[in-house]
Amino acid sequence: MDGEREAKVQGTEHAMMVAWGYFSRLHRLAQRLRERVTIPRHHENIPAGDLILEFGLLLLSGSTQLQDLNLGPRPLVKDRVVGTAWDIAWGHYTSVSRILRAATPEAVSQVVGVLDEISRPFIEQEVAALAARGQGLLLHADLSGREVSAYSESYTEARWGHMGNAVALGYQHALISMCGQEYRLHLAGFLHPGDTVSENCLRELVQAAERRLCCRPRRRVELVNQRIEALEQKRQQYLSRLQERQQARQAEHTWQQSLEERLAEQEKRLLDLAVQQGEKPAGPYSHLAKARRRRDSWRSQWKRSRRREETLQGQVTRIQERLDCLAQEEETLRAWSATLRADNESQPNPVPMRMLLDGGFSGGDNLTYLIEMGYDVLAVGKGKSAAPLRQELPAGAVWTSVTPQVRLWEGPATTVGGCPYPLRRVLQHWQAGEQERYSLFVQYPAEAKMPLPELFVTYHQRQHVEAGIKQSKSVFGGRGVRIRSAAGLELLNQFAFVFWPNFVHWATDWLRPKVCQSNQPFEAALRTVKTQVRVGAQTSATVVTAPHSRVLAFSLQGPYPGVRLELEGAYVFQLPLPLFQCAEPDPLVPLLHRRLLSPPDG
Repeated sequence: MDGEREAKVQGTEHAMMVAWGYFSRLHRLAQRLRERVTIPRHHENIPAGDLILEFGLLLLSGSTQLQDLNLGPRPLVKDRVVGTAWDIAWGHYTSVSRILRAATPEAVSQVVGVLDEISRPFIEQEVAALAARGQGLLLHADLSGREVSAYSESYTEARWGHMGNAVALGYQHALISMCGQEYRLHLAGFLHPGDTVSENCLRELVQAAERRLCCRPRRRVELVNQRIEALEQKRQQYLSRLQERQQARQAEHTWQQSLEERLAEQEKRLLDLAVQQGEKPAGPYSHLAKARRRRDSWRSQWKRSRRREETLQGQVTRIQERLDCLAQEEETLRAWSATLRADNESQPNPVPMRMLLDGGFSGGDNLTYLIEMGYDVLAVGKGKSAAPLRQELPAGAVWTSVTPQVRLWEGPATTVGGCPYPLRRVLQHWQAGEQERYSLFVQYPAEAKMPLPELFVTYHQRQHVEAGIKQSKSVFGGRGVRIRSAAGLELLNQFAFVFWPNFVHWATDWLRPKVCQSNQPFEAALRTVKTQVRVGAQTSATVVTAPHSRVLAFSLQGPYPGVRLELEGAYVFQLPLPLFQCAEPDPLVPLLHRRLLSPPDG
């Protein structure tokens, strides 16, 4: 019949991988990597971009071994439907291993550039939606260790450091994320040696996040100018002190010259008196004895004056060094003020932003940096910062209970940990077994009127970024894949910790309107990244393709029987019926005489 067309039916063992692949085609992921990524001395017939994408797809499928690409229980390389969906030329896993060893930092930058280009419109859309609702942006930063074998010597830049509750050999993943309307967005991530501490990572995370968001808060230039004015006053005080010390030193020097002249004259007089005395013994009250005592007194005065001059010279030197430091600090602050002023001029529509930090990031320099950059800050104080506020706790203090185990008390605002700006201080108390524990919340601006229960709940939204790191490690292979090359480790960091978690959410939004037949388990899976990767990406399905149309039908024997996704077009076709299935049903074997009806507009 002219109105009927034969359908091309193919089977796959990675249903969600197929769906994600057609979503990636809309953004030309494989094509961009193929065109952009170049690796010197790459002699494989398969483009370097395809091999790097193959490594990324290994992580997206939830596998942790390179050899699973070819030798696993459900090898991706042998699934032609997945290859077609992603527009990728598969290579052997050994080729992937070689490309990871040969990749250069420039190649990694090229890959990251492609991933950033694809992510940018989605992030900008999320920022615009939050801004339209009058909401500021809520960012979270965290650092998490990735342990390797303690006996290994082949991991590049692996160092011993604190990871979890122990010291281990490995790396540190620094991640910054944003709370979106419905899910978190992973904005940027960096891989560091294992001995890196949180405090050293914050600035690179903030700068990377602002580049990805294409927006920033209003810089607080006035605060920097206040610091400059305070430095000027301090500098004037040191100049006055320097002038006093220099005058005192000059007075001592003049007094020493006078004593030296007296001593010279006294030595001549002593010679004359000694000649006059001759061989006669000199009594204690003789002119010679008195002259000698006067000479010794002047010598003692000279020595004391000399010591005072040396002391004053040391003070002058130290004051001058301090003045030099103040001058350098003032110059740095003036340059910083100019930078922030230029940022404000180039960003006429700043966006309010709040940063939530754990104790590792909340050092005085970091808090100062964030406040001047325009962020509102809510953090847990570093180290034993709660001790001063505990000493201020009055008898009969009124606590606010926020949970059955946790209560809060707010003290007066003041500076904390070297930060020059007053911070709101809230003491947190809870019971850990038989031990009482305390910690300190610090917040800027200090006059924030957030109720204590709301402050407690807001801070613990940091669990989102901690859950994101856990997801990147366990779901996308960030912990299990044993890659030893520097480029491979960095690519793993970018795929598992930044791009794929976002990609699955974006693909889910794209898929939802294409679900024309569903069930409750599948609807629940669309709300959970882990389920989509661990279950959906390992589920059998049938792909039926016709001109201008494509449908993905999940296996009837799988976890989502009867689910159908219209990946392209809108059409009707006859699904396999149990009546016509063989004794050992195989959802990948199409019906013999299946006919696809013409599209409705045909």
